[in-house]
Amino acid sequence: MSVTIPTYVSVILMAISIAIPAAVAIGFYFTAHQADVTNRERITASVGVAVFLALWVGSAWILASQGFFQQRTAGPPNVAFAIIPLITGYGLLNLFPASRKIIATAPNHWLIAVQVYRIGGILFLILYALRLLPGEFALPAGIGDIAVGIAAPFVAYLSYRGHRWARPAVVIWNIFGLADLVNAVTLGVLSAPSPLQRLAFDAPYDVIPLFPVVLVPTVVVPLSIILHVLSLRSEFRSNQSTALISERHQATA
Repeated sequence: MSVTIPTYVSVILMAISIAIPAAVAIGFYFTAHQADVTNRERITASVGVAVFLALWVGSAWILASQGFFQQRTAGPPNVAFAIIPLITGYGLLNLFPASRKIIATAPNHWLIAVQVYRIGGILFLILYALRLLPGEFALPAGIGDIAVGIAAPFVAYLSYRGHRWARPAVVIWNIFGLADLVNAVTLGVLSAPSPLQRLAFDAPYDVIPLFPVVLVPTVVVPLSIILHVLSLRSEFRSNQSTALISERHQATA
């Protein structure tokens, strides 16, 4: 059966798949200017991140447009290959001292606020309403993403202001955001036609492997996971620094 994705949905998804990596690259570049690194390290790291993101997005676009993610053989969905750039990207950020310093300098409210794009989860609800996605997947994934996206600017503001509720809000928001992504991926796998399918046997699922919808699990989801992990690291690092400063003050008192 031929599946037609509405043009406005396709345009929004393509724009998001470009805008998010671009925002991450730009944020990294400006953060690099605040980090304690040399100018050469700053330029090398910024260019390296931009090139990696461009290759990631470009590869996803090419593979998706060529139908690589459309399942033709038995076995796990080809979308699972998205774990490769996820692990590679996070690994490279931690491999080089300069990139580690830059990431450590990134304001946590930036890492949080950028995920306002998760409001785009409404597109899953639209595809469900158009009978292009099963409710078992679309409803929890879409509603969860919308909740995370709406909450992002509020949690970022608490973090920016150093509010007394900031730390628990940041931790809870990140854990919920990660759980939402894990839940969406799990339901996606269990709903997709494959030997692993356990849900939505009588509902359509043909749209996820298609371009540009497949850019969500191959680009947006892995980047969102990285942002959540970096935000949690930043929060715990800030907590440790605060505790250390408090101990030093007590020791000198």
